[in-house]
Amino acid sequence: MSSEVLQWLLRGFGSLFYALPPSQSTFATVEEVPNFISEAIPFFFISIVLEFIVSLIKRQKVYRTNDGFSSVSAGINSQIVGFLLSNGVELIAYTWIFNNYKVHELPFDALTTWVVAFLVIDCGYYFFHRYAHEVNIMWSSHVVHHSSEDYNLTTALRQSIYQTYFSWMFYLPLAFFVRPSIFYAHKQFNTLYQFWIHTQIIGTLGPLEWILNTPSHHRVHHGRNRYCIDKNYAGTLIIWDRIFGTFEAERPEEKVVYGLTHPYDSWDPIWTQFHHITHILRQAATIEGFPNKVWSFLKGPGWLPGKPRLGCNEDIPLVRSPWPKHDSNVSGFLHLYVMAHFATVVVIFGACTMNDAIGMPHFMVTALFAYITFSLTAFGALLDRKPHGIALEVIRIALFLGAEWYLHQQNPGNYLVLWYTNPAAPAWVAQTFMGVRVAYALSVLWVLARAATMPFYGNEPYVKEQEPDLSDPKAAVAARTRARSRGASGGTPVRSKKDE
Repeated sequence: MSSEVLQWLLRGFGSLFYALPPSQSTFATVEEVPNFISEAIPFFFISIVLEFIVSLIKRQKVYRTNDGFSSVSAGINSQIVGFLLSNGVELIAYTWIFNNYKVHELPFDALTTWVVAFLVIDCGYYFFHRYAHEVNIMWSSHVVHHSSEDYNLTTALRQSIYQTYFSWMFYLPLAFFVRPSIFYAHKQFNTLYQFWIHTQIIGTLGPLEWILNTPSHHRVHHGRNRYCIDKNYAGTLIIWDRIFGTFEAERPEEKVVYGLTHPYDSWDPIWTQFHHITHILRQAATIEGFPNKVWSFLKGPGWLPGKPRLGCNEDIPLVRSPWPKHDSNVSGFLHLYVMAHFATVVVIFGACTMNDAIGMPHFMVTALFAYITFSLTAFGALLDRKPHGIALEVIRIALFLGAEWYLHQQNPGNYLVLWYTNPAAPAWVAQTFMGVRVAYALSVLWVLARAATMPFYGNEPYVKEQEPDLSDPKAAVAARTRARSRGASGGTPVRSKKDE
């Protein structure tokens, strides 16, 4: 292994664990700060593959392709919005405060400044994260991250497209003392650290559990069990939860059930982003009294008139692992078809994120981003068995082939929809994308032929297994029996004081 590759691996994985030394993570100006998150994208997928392999070895089923598609799609859309809007709100606000109101500037290259930035940003994240669960309008953005019913490294990529417009204010106290370049670097490291803790294949980590946010602690945070709600908001250090009274340890006797207390049951990446804000608007429109309409936005997601600010714990549905999950009742071939085309779209996205290396014009990158979002929407509609999914898929392929033809007419040999190159490109590049074009042409023929000759989604309707009501003793016994028949282990139903 060459020294360059080794350095690349150490830098990439080091950024995921907040482990780059201050000499590699301290910068004088914002322009010098690398986009560590974009650089980490290959390491995200390397880690996902490794986790998948380990899960197979350990015989743990932690991945479903449709849920992984939904998580990666949310991450892609989040990055697209960040690219088009330059992720500017946090940095712009921070820089303005620093330039106009700084009290005292700490030396940017001092170790104490590095430590102060690390602690203040992590504490700021704790309070943002806590309010993102306790204020309904903020929860409308953060809910995206919690919507997966699985828990694996792809879940970390499931991000909101507008969460940053709520989070920026929580980091402003640091702007009175620390220059923007230090903030920008540490903010990225704080985000990257939280990637690796989204896994079930790592148990507890001994004494580190007292200080660091670990997979065990974060599994609790993602749970919909009653004991998990509104717990463990930490980013990097779990000490904030211990200090402010929101810490809860994982309970071995009660396996965590992941996802939302009221799932929305869809693979549509647009609905994933906006389903809860739609719910808030509907609630505000129907609830009586202007103050209550305002409180619908500002109090907790579980609040209703006459209830506490954060709602009542006993209103949270009881769950017990294993619990029914939303799944795609589509044919194996259609499932494979969607995932194959999804992989192509991920390649397009990867090409766009490497724009500086490839040299694509900005307008082309923007057009490809629009195509990517449209493609993800079409895939979600197919997995949701929506009637309009067929039309969206035909339009998506027609756009691809039409763009290929148009660009080829404008600059023969120069433009490829999936890549921007020049006539000196190796022959295998052109041959590869010729194969992609042929595959797309065959795909549209298959979609049209299937839609014309048979029910596109098959004859079997989508049916989700009914969720048992564990507040009913008979249903609880039935759920416990079913869990045993599936090979589930131990545990007892969650009970509230109301049930006792």
